[in-house]
This record gives sequence, C-alpha cells and structure tokens, in this order.
Amino acid sequence: MSVLREFSSGPFQWFMSTVELSRLASGETELRHRVAILPRSGIGRLIARIETGAKCRRALDKVYSRIDRTLSEQQRVTSLTQADAFEKPHRLSRTRNDLLQSRLDELKRSGADADTAERLAELIATAPDQTVAKIRPIALAEQLAIDESVVLDTCLRAVKQGLFVMEWDILCPTCRVSADTQDSLKKLAAHTHCEACDYDFQSSLASAVELVLRAHPDLRDCETGKYCIGGPYHAPHVAAQLRLEPDERIEVELALAPGNYLLRGPSLTQTFGLRVQESGAPSQQLFVLQASTDSKRDYTLRAGKQLLSIENQFATQQIVRIERTIPRDDVLTAARASALPRFRELFPGEVLDSGRLVSADQVTLLTAAIASIDDLYAELGDAPAFALVEQHLADVERIVHQHRGEVVKVIGETSLASFDDARQAVRAAIALRKLHAADDSQNLFDLAVGVHRGPALVTTANNRLDYFGVTARQATALPTISGPGVTLTEAVFAETEIAQLLDDLGERGELETIQLPGKSNQLVQRFQPPAATLRTGVTT
Repeated sequence: MSVLREFSSGPFQWFMSTVELSRLASGETELRHRVAILPRSGIGRLIARIETGAKCRRALDKVYSRIDRTLSEQQRVTSLTQADAFEKPHRLSRTRNDLLQSRLDELKRSGADADTAERLAELIATAPDQTVAKIRPIALAEQLAIDESVVLDTCLRAVKQGLFVMEWDILCPTCRVSADTQDSLKKLAAHTHCEACDYDFQSSLASAVELVLRAHPDLRDCETGKYCIGGPYHAPHVAAQLRLEPDERIEVELALAPGNYLLRGPSLTQTFGLRVQESGAPSQQLFVLQASTDSKRDYTLRAGKQLLSIENQFATQQIVRIERTIPRDDVLTAARASALPRFRELFPGEVLDSGRLVSADQVTLLTAAIASIDDLYAELGDAPAFALVEQHLADVERIVHQHRGEVVKVIGETSLASFDDARQAVRAAIALRKLHAADDSQNLFDLAVGVHRGPALVTTANNRLDYFGVTARQATALPTISGPGVTLTEAVFAETEIAQLLDDLGERGELETIQLPGKSNQLVQRFQPPAATLRTGVTT
C-alpha cells in the first residue's frame, strides 16, 4: 500500500511511503516500509537525508514493535474493545464516571436491555478516543456478538439518555469515507462534495447517509477529525488503485478471488464490471479509458492470477480503482434507521424538512400483499379474516427484519419494505413464500410478493420518511398485477449476484411480461407458489 503526496511548494516535489506485507514460509509476516522523496533543492536533499536516516528507522521500529506486541497480546485476551497499539486504555475521572453510572441507571429504567447497556457503558469508559468518536451500531452488534435488534434498540435509547450523540455521515461512493457529517437529517443537502476525491455526489438516504454515534461530550472528549485519509482502513474494498497519464498504458498483475468487482474512477463516465470465476474465462483483459456512451461494460476473468492492461486515451490524468462489490452489511443507513419503530418513537423530529425531496439513487423495495383478500373476508367473515391478516403482517415484518430490511409502511393488507441489499430482499421474498407454503392456516389466502429496484424520491409524509416516484409506484403495484408467488423485475433478477443467489438456492423462475405503471412490457421473473396453495377461482 502506497501513499503519494505531491507538493506545490516547499523543500520536496513529492513524497511516497510504501508498506508491503509478505507471508513467509514459517507462517509469519514480513513487513517492509520504504520511503522515497524527490527534493526540490539542496536544502530538501539535506532534510530528506536526515528524516529518512537512523531517526526515521528508530521511530518506525518503535511503532511496528508496539503494534506487534499489541496484536500478540490481543490473541491471548478476550476484551470488549480491541487493544489500541498507540494508547493505553482510557480511564474516566471520578466525576465523569459518576455521571456515566447515573445515565446508565436511567438507560436501564427506560427499558433497555441491561446487559447490552452495561457493555455500552464499558465501551464509553475504556475504549480509545478514535473508537468512541465514531461508533457504527450494526458493526458494534457483530463485535459484541449480541442480536442486532437489541443493540440498535439500546443504542437509540442511549442517545436519548445522554450516553451518545447521534450524527449522520454522508459517505462518498468512490472512497467510502465520510465526506461530511451533520447532526440532523434536516440539514442534509441534496449533493455533497468529497474533498478527498474532488467529487460531487447525491446524498442518497438509501446508500450514502449513515447513522453513527459518538460518546457524549459530557462523558468523553474525543477527536472527530480524520487522520491519513489514504490509509487502507478506509478502503478495505479496494483491490488496486492506479494513476495513468494521458496516452499511458499500464499492465498490472493481480490475484483476484472469485466474486464481482468494478473498475472505475472519479472522472470516468464509464464503469467496467468484472466477474471473476473459477474457470471458463480468460486471465487477461484490456481496458480502454475513453469517452463512451455506454455507462457500463461487463467482463469475465478467471480466478487465480490476472493480467490487466489499462490504457488512458483521455487528454487528462486518470485515477482508476478496482473495487470489490461486496455490499456493506454493517451500515445503518438513514433510510433503514428512519423505518425503525424505536427511532420514530424517540426522535419524531428527525425527519427531512417538510416538502424536501432527497434522491435515493438505488433502493430495493419489497411489497407483500394478500392477492385474494376479498375472497378471504367473504369466506371467513370479518373477525377471523382480520386476525389472519394481522398474523400475516407480523410474519412479514419479522422476516423483513431477519434479512436486514425495514417495513416502511402498511396499507391495508399490503406491506412495503426497503432493503439496502437486493440479495437480502430476494432472500426475504423466498422466505415469505416458503413460510406461506408451510403454514396450513395461510393456505386460506394467496400471497403475492414483488421485488423491484431503482431510483426513488424520499420525503417526509405523516412525520416519517417515505418513498415516492415511479419506482415506488411500480413496486407497490407489482404483486397485484403479477399475482400469487414471488415476482422479480428485470432490474433485480438481471443482477449477476441475484442470478448466482437463485442458482445457489435452486430456484427456477419463468420469464413473463407485465404492464406496470409508467412501464409497458416490463420483463419479470416469476416463481409460482406451490400447487397446493393455489386457490380455485383466483387468476394466477
């Protein structure tokens, strides 16, 4: 991993620091750190010689030895927070510790899970500053090995009781680093500028705005700035990054594991999709960077070692990245957070300004409806039918939550849920279909589930965030028009990850064409319900 810094003035023209990790035959890891400097003058050469000499070696050796010791000790000790290689465990003053205990007691009395509350208090009291400066609730749940819903509920209550401060990070889609932070959704701008990438992007509630927590300033003083934005910690998804001058061609050898990748850059109008598979594909590929009307082109490569040739035909320098497209399952997006009942209960004012519209560039919506509702009421009567509908709605909400989605709204017997990950939405749809087939009581009605994906508008309606626009209308109408079973629109089933998921699950659907609002001849893939659940007299 290399960081290059170029200077417009001063003793150096540029400075490069490179760290390389290599696994030895013994199983240990060898670390090599190289520093290269191009001086601008004689003074620069003198400073470079001093700074990269014995003084630099002693400083780096001290740092790396400390990291090595910390990691070795961490393997032997199980702790709530990972040991910090640069700081001793934090200790609160008596005054702040008393205040923390007081607020912890209030948190428990509010109905929060006692054990989770205790562990959050321990985190605030002992974790390093950089840890409590930005706490990501879903990632924390995984670290604590506690049910995600319990941690989310406890964290939201902890904000209300003054243990945390709630903030909104606007994530840059290119570098995945927070480009801006706001303390309220009402302050969210339609577009955000990332200084690191020099890139403007839409502040999408569905993918670019994340709820994060910071220890309350009454309890901890912690820095919120960023250090070394070029560090690999901020970009675990990046497999390689290259800089190409005009008309330059670079060959790079990689060892990409099977999966899906993107080759893209902040100044490119085109994105290249890469699917790496075990066999049946070439190991070499040429990519030409040029102005193109194609927004995306897809290629297939063989796993193992790949040789990529990249040619820059632009008249300007281009920076390109090869990124893994693994979805971030540990992000609590604004869209998902605002759909949580506890969030709406505790923070009713945390909504967009009335009349404000914010784009959600890509949101996956699942709609579950009882296709034969009139037959159900006619056959059972109002009270029994209503009880069955209530049970159905509860089942939908439970399964949606299990697959990291949130029910946005319920209209009659129809539920609309949003997902950050289309694969989880498809998994939820299939799980609903299987539950319906396995439950004898639900054979009294036909279940129709639709999954659709696309851009949508988010605004505040009835003091809560809601989705509007063509995508939302189409998703809502999908199960009614398509009928019983599970229906995926082309925007969903055409994704490579979805096709692979369906193959893994052994699901085989049929391609059909339906008419959706604003979209004629919409290609869909339908998965029929088991034959035993089809009701006579209902069109399927």
